[in-house]
Amino acid sequence: MEKSYSESYAAAGVDITAGYRSVELNENADLQQEWHETVDRLEGTKLTVTVTFADGSTQTRTMTLHTGKLGIEFNDDTNGPQLNGEVLTDAQAEEQGYLYGVYGELD
Repeated sequence: MEKSYSESYAAAGVDITAGYRSVELNENADLQQEWHETVDRLEGTKLTVTVTFADGSTQTRTMTLHTGKLGIEFNDDTNGPQLNGEVLTDAQAEEQGYLYGVYGELD
């Protein structure tokens, strides 16, 4: 069963659409592998964002989405892991903590 949500907002003269999409995971599968495969569907996807400013001008940027092991740090005991901006190799990920997720590179 698939679930999704999308909402449009108009704030400070900027239109923003946000949302999520979740998919049912196989209960008998390796959850880590299942999550990596789900996230990997976004590899190579192009994301184009156009911002309209209060003065009416616009700016458009396109980025290519990639998936990988993203480095994290634990700054204190209350906030949990924080992304540190690094994309880790497999060897680095074995030594450090990581979150598997999506990052973008501007085209």
